[in-house]
Amino acid sequence: MESDLDLIEDGVVIHKAAVPPADVQLVKLAADKAYAAVEAVGIGIEPEGSCADLIKHIASTIDWGGMHVSQALDIAQSSCPDAGAAFDRIVERVEQILADSRRRSGAKYREDLSYLRRHRSRWAGRRGRLTPVPWHFDAGAAGTAEWDPCFNVWMPLVPVGTICPTLEFLPRSSFHVRSGRFTTTPDVGFPDEAWVSSILSDDLRLAPILRPGDIAIFDHWTLHRTQPLAWALRTRTSAEIRFSDQPFQPS
Repeated sequence: MESDLDLIEDGVVIHKAAVPPADVQLVKLAADKAYAAVEAVGIGIEPEGSCADLIKHIASTIDWGGMHVSQALDIAQSSCPDAGAAFDRIVERVEQILADSRRRSGAKYREDLSYLRRHRSRWAGRRGRLTPVPWHFDAGAAGTAEWDPCFNVWMPLVPVGTICPTLEFLPRSSFHVRSGRFTTTPDVGFPDEAWVSSILSDDLRLAPILRPGDIAIFDHWTLHRTQPLAWALRTRTSAEIRFSDQPFQPS
């Protein structure tokens, strides 16, 4: 199914070995350093250095384990000086892949909409895995509706789909949203369960197994969630690298 997906029609496409794993590993090292610094604040360790205020700010506002990619690279710059250049190479490569997938260029990297996320699994005993992020549209949940068209390039920094959860997608959902088949509006991030159940089809769901270097590109109107797993034993760190035809305008 992965090889037959089309970004325009299906709203999601998988690219294996899209970027060098060595560059992904450098970004992961920076992410680990940044998260370690932020989490240290939570146990009373005062940050030091030029990024101390930034680290304390992230610690007080972090949501879903997220921080801007640029913030993580700044925090880890002294210990991982090559991570910034590695991430720039990833962005350049992904920009070309996205242009090929859309069959036209134009989408540019949005620093302000790109995050690192850290997902820690929770166990609900005999009732099974809890899904921390349910079915949702990024257009509403991530607040990107005003930047349409907008695409999320999801890049896991660890293997996902077996021990760590991947993302589960409903292909063609973005097409139906845009064509008006689904009754929804740009401010809807998390549709109610009854609505989701009415349009879900098991044979159309996609939960790709990905390794570092693989990416999933999807439209911000593509319905997706964290994959529910019976056992999820490790921390998953991933990057959400967003692109839009409307460029970032720093204030």
